[in-house]
Amino acid sequence: MGAAFLLTYSATNIAAFVGAMGIALLAFLTDVLDGRLARRWGLASDAGALLDGLGDKAFYIAVYLVIGEHHAVASLLIWVLIFREVALYGLRVIDSRREATTKELRWISLLFALLIRVYFLDFFCKDALRAFHVAEPSVMKLGYLLAYGAAMVGVYGLIRMVRNLPDEL
Repeated sequence: MGAAFLLTYSATNIAAFVGAMGIALLAFLTDVLDGRLARRWGLASDAGALLDGLGDKAFYIAVYLVIGEHHAVASLLIWVLIFREVALYGLRVIDSRREATTKELRWISLLFALLIRVYFLDFFCKDALRAFHVAEPSVMKLGYLLAYGAAMVGVYGLIRMVRNLPDEL
């Protein structure tokens, strides 16, 4: 869905914008439902969790690329957010205590997810307003603070993960 979103997104073509938002909504809903259903039906597994994470990372990176292309966002910010996604996945793969680490650092992941998703919502709302030729409210100019906050939380989470890696690595 990340690739479809990336190829479909347009800030100027209303039909393409609505289609991309439909893809984003579908990606969000399937992300929420697949984990819940797997746990409910007793089908949860490490492999499933890693694949789910990989899908999340792929979609987030697609959104970061769209943001970088359509808005004057600092390239370093986009790079930090993309690096966080790749590094997090890599660290989870090599962490033999992944389950304990995930539980311990869950609050960091939830805070990052909240900040970045609200930033995504802010970004999409700005483009929707632009597509429909509506002036952006002044308060929406602060949306970038959410991205910077998410980046800081994400880097902090990576540092904590590296510090929690088993000594044998």
